[in-house]
Amino acid sequence: MIDRVRIALVSMLSVAISIFTIYEVNYASLPPLTQLAVFSLLGSAICFLMFPVHKRWKDVGWLRVFDMGLAVLFALCCGYLISEGQALTNDRAGDYTTLDHWVAILATLLVLESMRRSIASLGVDRVRIALVSMLSVAISIFTIYEVNYASLPPLTQLAVFSLLGSAICFLMFPVHKRWKDVGWLRVFDMGLAVLFALCCGYLISEGQALTNDRAGDYTTLDHWVAILATLLVLEATRRSIGLALPILAGVFLLYAYYGRAMPDWFFPHRGYDIDRIASQAFLGSKGVF
Repeated sequence: MIDRVRIALVSMLSVAISIFTIYEVNYASLPPLTQLAVFSLLGSAICFLMFPVHKRWKDVGWLRVFDMGLAVLFALCCGYLISEGQALTNDRAGDYTTLDHWVAILATLLVLESMRRSIASLGVDRVRIALVSMLSVAISIFTIYEVNYASLPPLTQLAVFSLLGSAICFLMFPVHKRWKDVGWLRVFDMGLAVLFALCCGYLISEGQALTNDRAGDYTTLDHWVAILATLLVLEATRRSIGLALPILAGVFLLYAYYGRAMPDWFFPHRGYDIDRIASQAFLGSKGVF
């Protein structure tokens, strides 16, 4: 009985999320935050109903009821976001209440749990292959579109392309061939892909400021993002084509830093500090791009 109810709910929610997505793409009748909340509500509810806590417990009736309860609990969190959306984005933006914080913490934990279930049920390798396929299509479409229409600034184009390409690299190539079947390391690879995506997202969101407002006067956060992104690019390069190019790049980075200590016959220069090397490597179009 419980299983039939669950299947019926998943079917109805799947239809609902499809209709909602099509409608909002065409008419955009709701504020962006409300759109995201409704989409997350439907998607996470499907996830909790489809994927059990653990495969071995998939036929335990009371646990399936518990799954429905988690779906309802996340729906309440999203409902709170929908009802309070105007106040959260305007009236008390940056001055949230204790209830706001607790709802956010609970919703974040539920999202993490739904992600864990979906990855565990589908299998890390299947998820990875699906992501690589989607990213490959996305980078192809993006490249064709930007070559023909060039709707984005050059630095943003490079950041998006690098984001997609490096994500594919981290998902396709393991840390080492002998560890390619280690599940937690494949999840770690996904984490590296997300981390580099955040670096590129920072570059996209701050692109205008980086190239105009504070060019040459970067903040501490700018430098740390640049250092992290440069290291991730070197790691992605090592995974995909081996050690030769990362070692060569490392030699030139050391030369840039220790230039002042070089002997006369080895092209000495005044040397650059870490901040300048990092900013030159990632915060403009002449470094890793």
